Amino acid sequence: MPPPAPSTPLIKSLVDAVTRFDSSAIDREIGRLAALYAPREFVYSLVLPLMSEVGRRWNEGSLSVAQEHVVSAVLVGAMSSLVRLQTAPAGARRLLFACPAGERHEFGLLAAAILAGSRGFGAVYLGADVPSADIAAAASLANVDVAVVAVTGGQRAVRARVPEIRRLLAPTIDLWVGGCGPAAAEHPNGRSRRLVSLATLEAFERQLARIAR
Repeated sequence: MPPPAPSTPLIKSLVDAVTRFDSSAIDREIGRLAALYAPREFVYSLVLPLMSEVGRRWNEGSLSVAQEHVVSAVLVGAMSSLVRLQTAPAGARRLLFACPAGERHEFGLLAAAILAGSRGFGAVYLGADVPSADIAAAASLANVDVAVVAVTGGQRAVRARVPEIRRLLAPTIDLWVGGCGPAAAEHPNGRSRRLVSLATLEAFERQLARIAR
């Protein structure tokens, strides 16, 4: 069975279940697909199209915040389980994933952790709203090569966490910033010695391929 594409009947049926607040049906179907598809297919063929459609309907007013929260809760649970279940081979390079303090949107971060695991990297997942000092300390204690942080909003306080995290990280640990963090504005080419700005998951995967070589 091929993975679902955007606007397929499967995506539409899931959105219909969201409109009915049928969390049992959503949970059952997403759990089935999480078990059926390879992790990368789950991200690109289900999670992203589904959240794109939910976001589109929310923006046009046909879905409420409460309905968006129903599907978000199920997806976060399923994606978190995938991250925990992925096992890296011995000696694999490790990446830490966290949202800075004040950032609570973790879909992109979870997707990135799943994609890293699917490529054989170890993922240390901290989740949303993590203080800068805790991110830096965990990165050192876990002996990771890269700290990946997600900054999706435009709040100045959240954006200010990025240089703070960079300053606190050990010199041997690179910092990758996904979303709309300040790195893109401060470094137009998207890269400095220790900081890389990644606007898309595809760019994140290209960066994974680079350090895997």
